[in-house]
Amino acid sequence: MNLSAFTSLIIALSMIANAEVLTSIVGCNFQEISSSQGFNAVAFQYDTPMTTAFSKSAFYESEYKAGDTVGTATDITEINFSLPGGEQSLYGLNIRDTSNYALEYTGYFKGMLYL
Repeated sequence: MNLSAFTSLIIALSMIANAEVLTSIVGCNFQEISSSQGFNAVAFQYDTPMTTAFSKSAFYESEYKAGDTVGTATDITEINFSLPGGEQSLYGLNIRDTSNYALEYTGYFKGMLYL
């Protein structure tokens, strides 16, 4: 065993010897979680077709936010929709043209707690 490996081993053993042993940890307290029904949404609309942007992963990571923010909506429990062409209302937001827009949904769901 060379000197650097021996030194590393001594340091590691020293760290383990000085570490505190946890006997339990506190996880999520389900009784204290509050939430609302459904998702939140932000609608982004674009003046020109973004067909080249849609094929890039960067668009889905964050570049979709470069569009104009049309508005926000909350408590969305039904995320599937179908709109005819032209100006429409979606989740109470005025979508001026049913093409060239993106929706960002945020939220989470709380699983059932069985005792």
